[in-house]
Amino acid sequence: MSNQIALTDPKLVIKSLLEKEWKLENTLGVTPKFSTGWYEQGLKLAQVTVTGDDENGDYHGITSQGGPTKRFDGTLDVNTWANRNCHNDPKSLVFVMSKEIERIIDDNYDKLEELELIGYQRKVSLDQTDISPKIYRYLNIVAYNRYTRR
Repeated sequence: MSNQIALTDPKLVIKSLLEKEWKLENTLGVTPKFSTGWYEQGLKLAQVTVTGDDENGDYHGITSQGGPTKRFDGTLDVNTWANRNCHNDPKSLVFVMSKEIERIIDDNYDKLEELELIGYQRKVSLDQTDISPKIYRYLNIVAYNRYTRR
């Protein structure tokens, strides 16, 4: 057996987790289209996109040897998108979809085979109301740690 750890794309892991654990009763009965690409403007469905893999890590504090300590290996941007073409209240829809993402991440923070830990960090509203149709969006930041050894 090899001592090497298979590198798994965190975007695919999180996208698969969200698809598997999504509950309609928590999201106004809406199942969005999940992708690792960007928002598809012509699509008449709510969307969740997993993008922006940043593996610079999140450093905080100092170890007893004087080096920095790392809290997370990287972060992902998990966006929720909707407009009036996919729901009559898109602003509420993107909010409850963001809450569902937070629930799924919190419920599964240490249960993935591919990643050691995942954590929901925050969400930011990035509505685009100066265009037509208006696009409602939340950017959700999800952090992760890769396994260092097994």
